[in-house]
Amino acid sequence: MHLGFIMQGAGGYFFESLAYWARNPEQRALRDEWYQWLHRSYAAIVQRVRPDCSPAACRGKSYQLLTLTLGAWITLSTSQPNLFRKQAAGLKETLLEAARAIVLADADTHS
Repeated sequence: MHLGFIMQGAGGYFFESLAYWARNPEQRALRDEWYQWLHRSYAAIVQRVRPDCSPAACRGKSYQLLTLTLGAWITLSTSQPNLFRKQAAGLKETLLEAARAIVLADADTHS
């Protein structure tokens, strides 16, 4: 869902928002809350898919997924460079494969 939203969303607005949040402390707090919520949500999804993962491993995988989806704004958004524009469907599948690899990779189950 997140990657689909990125493909349809306004990439320019996203990047402008990041810059605005970086300059305004009260808005930065809202951004930080959103990132924390997203991080917790990804960790909960990983825990459901991989009940064998420790909470620490789920948090680590969540950071990896968060980084992957934030980077997808560069490769999948409507403001993507020409290099990627013609390959959007294939790039989405490549990122989904990476997400699956992150979730399914071995994890420390004893922490």
